[in-house]
Amino acid sequence: ATGSCVALAVSSDHIFSGLGIGNDVSKNPYLAGESAAKESARNLKKSLPKEHKLANSTYAVTIFPGTTKKVLGHEEETLAGIIEILGRTTTIVGGSAGDDVQFEQTYQFANGKIYKDATIIMSLFSNLKNAHTVEHGYKPTRKVAVVTESEGKIVKTLDSKPAADVYAKLVGTTLDKLKENIVPYIAKYPFGFADNLGNFWIKNPQAVLPDNSLLFFSPVPKNSVLYLLEGTQADILKATDRTGKLLSKINPVFSI
Repeated sequence: ATGSCVALAVSSDHIFSGLGIGNDVSKNPYLAGESAAKESARNLKKSLPKEHKLANSTYAVTIFPGTTKKVLGHEEETLAGIIEILGRTTTIVGGSAGDDVQFEQTYQFANGKIYKDATIIMSLFSNLKNAHTVEHGYKPTRKVAVVTESEGKIVKTLDSKPAADVYAKLVGTTLDKLKENIVPYIAKYPFGFADNLGNFWIKNPQAVLPDNSLLFFSPVPKNSVLYLLEGTQADILKATDRTGKLLSKINPVFSI
């Protein structure tokens, strides 16, 4: 919600947790991810009863600093550091802090302290039956664009044309309006790419650059096929309802 603060508290006789902090994400995101993961795993071990002392984390809940006008997000690099420590069998969920899409400064709060440039991880273990699922509520349209030139998070051309020009045309607006405020458009019409199972994973631009390239929130490889997705607030709420119904059918005791 706009102007809100999100908090998470975990308390259970059957769910054990350990918190870890990795500072200076903008300087070395990989090392920050490693440091946070090591500390969270170490603190999780301390919280486990004797019969579970050799157990590894079941889940890791993360909060990254997010993107600002001065510092890009480093989620991929940070995740690589986390995975190096926790391994690929640990389910990692979470996201990045935001500031109502102002992109000025984000804040994180953990263990009574405020952070601006840290990776925060809560490693969790439970022997309860558990499950997780993902939904975003957006559906693919018939509009598609191919990434013909890109560098990291910057997509320079789509279909061999300036990326912002192509995106503006796809969403039915002008380039000037897109430059003025891209947020309403990416909220309703994000890009997505399809995996082998037919799921569409969101790849969203965040800004139009002076040369009419698009700056994305995460890297977009050359030759990627981007589908224009479409969704409303009601669609997103329906997706939330679907995840709840799906989890109720699985009937887990512990769900994310």
